[in-house]
Amino acid sequence: MKEFENIYILKGSLTEKQVKAEIENIKQYFENVKVFEKRNDINGYQGLKHLAYEIRGEQTGYYYITHFESTDNNVVEIEKQLRLNDNVIKFITIRI
Repeated sequence: MKEFENIYILKGSLTEKQVKAEIENIKQYFENVKVFEKRNDINGYQGLKHLAYEIRGEQTGYYYITHFESTDNNVVEIEKQLRLNDNVIKFITIRI
């Protein structure tokens, strides 16, 4: 198992209620992998932030950070699900 960090940005035009529902939906993508709290100071929901540049017409976005252990095949599946989600405007997964 390898350690990864995933950061995704949800549309800033969503309401707080929609954001919480979407985060719970996205957590289901990670149900097959071991999520862990490696760095508690930056894990989880980061709130609404102004984007450095406009992405898909959005100038703000809700950031969420997850640390997890997984295989490469699971990471590919998670990224596929994030890519298909219309409320996710940007994401990145890195191996740490």
